[in-house]
Amino acid sequence: MATKRIGILTGGGDVPGLNSVIKAVVYRAAELGCEVVGIRRGWEGLTHVNLNDPDSQAHYILPLSRENTRTIDRTGGTFLHSSRTNPKKMKNLPPVLQSQKFEGKESTEEGMAPRVIDAIELQRTTVGSHEHIGIFRIFGRDAGYTALYTAYVTGVRCCIPEYRVDLKHLIDLLMQDKRDNPSNYSLVILSEGAEWYGYTVREYGEADAFGHHKKMSVAEDLSDEIKRATGEETVVSDLTYDLRSGSPDFVDRLVAFTFAGMAMDTLEEAKSGLMTAMNEGRYAMVPIPDPKLGPRKVDTGSMYDTECYRPQYKHKIGRPIFLTRP
Repeated sequence: MATKRIGILTGGGDVPGLNSVIKAVVYRAAELGCEVVGIRRGWEGLTHVNLNDPDSQAHYILPLSRENTRTIDRTGGTFLHSSRTNPKKMKNLPPVLQSQKFEGKESTEEGMAPRVIDAIELQRTTVGSHEHIGIFRIFGRDAGYTALYTAYVTGVRCCIPEYRVDLKHLIDLLMQDKRDNPSNYSLVILSEGAEWYGYTVREYGEADAFGHHKKMSVAEDLSDEIKRATGEETVVSDLTYDLRSGSPDFVDRLVAFTFAGMAMDTLEEAKSGLMTAMNEGRYAMVPIPDPKLGPRKVDTGSMYDTECYRPQYKHKIGRPIFLTRP
């Protein structure tokens, strides 16, 4: 019987936990007698590799073994590297694929790390020492889960893409927080896609392979608005890349190793078309969702206080660990 071969690639943004998945798959595959191949640089590697060219193979293909993955789970990011290549949005096929024919198909595409918690807690000292308003910008182009969960455990206000806030009300709340704080400072966390009435996040540069432009910092824009309205000084911190570079914590590794084991169970059972997931707080294998559904949004009715611009802390009995509705 021919040896089964598994290919692994990591596309899109890097996060702590990816290396744990890679290592777990390699170790489990060794027990099952499967060969594992790492496809480097995400979808670029899969679409651009020329298997007849040794240099191309060396650039994009990395055989994975227990030896070369033994310690990779100790760091964040991705051992295989990533890219923003999106096969569906390539204007031209890579040279190696141009002689092949492919069926056309139309489609439409519309967790919080202790790294970020520590960064906010550490900067309380600086913000408090200077009696300023601290503004933190973190992940969340289309959905506000990262900002919401971070605000939930740090006890500060937040703005998320799912709800457009009233700028004057937000500034009034931050000023009240500052007056009520014995150390005379206040904090707010912004998703990168957060907006207020009359404002739209500005973009710049060329679109990437997913059609996304880089976004101007909404935190800097809010800082300007606060200074104009109140004369108060602010401290702006962009934590988007700090989140990605953090080392994996216990939960990162626990979930990553478990997901990898589930994927290998599914492979061993000859099942396909499924993805690992957390469903109502439980591990599950579920059908791969239609990309036309777009990103999952925060349920503002149950998770976000639209009057106070804070996470909703009430009525959590019976909710799964991440507090979402079923």
